[in-house]
Amino acid sequence: MALQGIDISPRDIDILTDKKGAFQIQELLKDYEIKKVELTKSEKLCSYLGKFQIMGLEIEVIGNFQAKTPNGKWTKPLSPKLKTTLKLGNLKIPVSPLKVELEAYKILGRAERVQKIEEVLKKK
Repeated sequence: MALQGIDISPRDIDILTDKKGAFQIQELLKDYEIKKVELTKSEKLCSYLGKFQIMGLEIEVIGNFQAKTPNGKWTKPLSPKLKTTLKLGNLKIPVSPLKVELEAYKILGRAERVQKIEEVLKKK
């Protein structure tokens, strides 16, 4: 989100993918593994989550991300096909569209993040 103009200080990089992709990325990053990819479920979130660290930077791999809505139902797993591409110099970086992030933070009840995303979307 920081790359898309949201006023936040990122503490890590999230890589959103599906279940298969999470395990493929785990294999690619095995030398940097902190926590193996496994099904992780809390009151509000469910995903195949793994953690890695490269040169002091934490990377979370999140496969089949789902959030529990206020009515108690789980969202469909987030599709990694829902992406947009940012160009930074010669780099092309796939990112989650801000509208997708906005909906996820609304479901999670994260009002401050919702406000920051809405402010940036209004400027576009």
